[in-house]
Order: sequence, then C-alpha cells, then structure tokens
Amino acid sequence: MTPQYVEGDIVIFSPARDVKNGSDCFARMWPDDETTFKRVFFESGPAGEELIRLQPLNPAYPARVLPREGVVGLFAAVSVMRAI
Repeated sequence: MTPQYVEGDIVIFSPARDVKNGSDCFARMWPDDETTFKRVFFESGPAGEELIRLQPLNPAYPARVLPREGVVGLFAAVSVMRAI
C-alpha cells in the first residue's frame, strides 16, 4: 500500500535511510539547489548513464528525469504525521 499524503501532513525525512527504487523522497537538485518531494526511480539512459526519475505523486504533472550528478541529495520519507 502506497502512502497517501494530504495538505497539512508533516513528513519526516532521514539522511540515514537507504533510498530504494520507488521511495518517496525529498530531493535537492544541482546547480540551483531546487528542492522537491517526489517518488524516486533509478534508471539507465541509452548510453548506460545513471538517471534519476522524479515522479510526482499527482499524476496530472509530468516526471522529471535528471542525470545522477544533477541530484545532490535524496532523503527518504520515514514517517508522516497528520493533524486530527
């Protein structure tokens, strides 16, 4: 079962947790230090280069595929707190 997130949720990320294919992650890109919360997939390009696909949880938005060196931080979501 995939976690569902709603507006107002507090998501806790861990720099110590291994990021696996399909993990929900906080990602930081280089060179502009842009950050985002996406589902992460590790892929290979046509020449065998390492790529990272940042897949939005909202299907209305397109995925973003970046070279591995374009992503300087990946932090896995480990917990979600929801206000009652």
